[in-house]
This record gives sequence, C-alpha cells and structure tokens, in this order.
Amino acid sequence: MSDSPDPVQAGSSLIYTIDVVNPGPTTLSNVRMIDTLPAGVSYNNYAETRGGSCGPTAAHTITCNLASLDGNRVWTVYLYTTVDPATIGAIANQASASATGIDPDVTNNAGEESTSVTAAPAASFSVASTEIGESAGEATITVNLSVAPSHTVHIDYASGGGTATAGSDYTPAAGTLSFGSGQTSKSFNIAISDDALDEPNETIQLSISSPSGGTLGTPAAATLTIADNDGAPSPGPALDPIISLPLVMR
Repeated sequence: MSDSPDPVQAGSSLIYTIDVVNPGPTTLSNVRMIDTLPAGVSYNNYAETRGGSCGPTAAHTITCNLASLDGNRVWTVYLYTTVDPATIGAIANQASASATGIDPDVTNNAGEESTSVTAAPAASFSVASTEIGESAGEATITVNLSVAPSHTVHIDYASGGGTATAGSDYTPAAGTLSFGSGQTSKSFNIAISDDALDEPNETIQLSISSPSGGTLGTPAAATLTIADNDGAPSPGPALDPIISLPLVMR
C-alpha cells in the first residue's frame, strides 16, 4: 500500500493505492479488500484494474470485491479521498484482504500506511480596520492565506452593518474569492458614494465565511471607515448694519 502525496496539505486530495497479490499458483475466488480510512479523511471515488467494485459499507470503511484473481496476478485498487481542512499531524490508513482458496502466507494480508498532514491555509483580512476618503470612489479589501495552497480554496465575503447606509453611502458587496494553487492573496472592491452632506465618518462591517479547502484565520471580520470630505455649509454674505438715527422735528 502507498499514498500520494506525502506529506499532504489539509484540504487537499489524497490517493491510496492498495495492491492485492495472488502469488499463485491457484486461482483465488471471492477476493475482498476492506479499507479503513483514517478519521479526518473523506472518501470520494475509486478505480481498480480487474473489473471489481468498491463502495462505502460503514463510516470510513470501503469494501472492494473481485470474483476471482488468477495466480501470479495483482489486483490494484485506487481510493480517491480528500483530507478535511481541520486535520493536521499523522494519520494512518489500514487495509486487509481475504479470499477463498490456498493462501501460502496469511501473515501479509493486512497493511497500514501513515501520512503526514500539514496545516490547511487559513484566510484572514490583511488588516482589521482601514479608512478611505469619501471621494476615493472605491475601496479595495484584501484577504490573505496563511500558506500557499496546493489546491483550490474558496472563501465567501460580504459587507453589512456599521453606521454607513447601504445603497446611499456605499454599494453592498458579496461574493466568493477563489485562490488557485500557490495563490495567497485576493481582493474585492466596495464602491463608495461621494455625497454633499456634512456628516460624521461612517463605518462598514466586513466579514469572510464558509471556507472550502481551508479554514478561517484572524481577523475574519474587519471595519472600513468612510472619512467625510464635506465641511459645514458656508454662511451667507454679511449684511451691512442698520443704523437708526433719531428723528428731530423743528
């Protein structure tokens, strides 16, 4: 049995290759391979080389069956899995084989493969708070990953909350950032409205959520402050003072 890749990054694909060998000389029938996947690994699919079949039969258990295997032949099974993003450290996959017929060595019918799992990329805002002038027109918000991924990572983002009014002070933003293999930084934009009102600085709350292929780091929430650029209204022109004189009758 072997694994690939090893080490593997959490959130990535992991392939187990299991060889079931009949050293001969007689044909074996009712050949069965039972694989117990480690906790923190999810089964996706399989492939095999001799017309057998595989499928889940219990939690983390994959059972593969083959009608017969001639002497001096190998039946190879490939199990395609994904390592859960929260998994880290050493994991072990276990497999065993059985069949009807003569087995010259029953001591080699089980095996174990250990794999080293490194941490999944953690997504976070580049800063917890930032400020932009009202006249800038647009704010660019950056989200970073803690490490370069070996697979695609998706992170949802959204704006909402704060003292700024969506639709009049800014255009709400929501979507998904997709990081390809090796990419560690992505950005999204928020359109800012430049009004003529004299008002206090206002805030927009930002968040990231629902990571796929990664985890959430810190900060996963941020504040964007819109700095007002409008002064108080100017007073009108000064009026000449009115001087009243007494009226004297002669």
